[in-house]
Amino acid sequence: VFNYRVLMNLSEPMVWRESAWQLFDRVLDWAEKNCVYVIFDMHGCPGGQAFGFIYDPNWPLVWDAPDRQNMTIAIWQAIARRYANRTVVA
Repeated sequence: VFNYRVLMNLSEPMVWRESAWQLFDRVLDWAEKNCVYVIFDMHGCPGGQAFGFIYDPNWPLVWDAPDRQNMTIAIWQAIARRYANRTVVA
């Protein structure tokens, strides 16, 4: 489970934090060594999905903001590109 802020912040959209990739890489390495599959689960996208538990305090919600939708898509595309060949990712 991760929040998009691990990978980027709204002041620099589409600029990926290297520390996040390093963290994800370590998790995947551990999972491979222990025969565990990994499912990436974004529990906080730009703007948030809903009020409450998975709400991002920055309005608007992702459903009402095309720019936040595009950021969310870009995050998933970056993850998919980076880990396309990692068989540990379910």
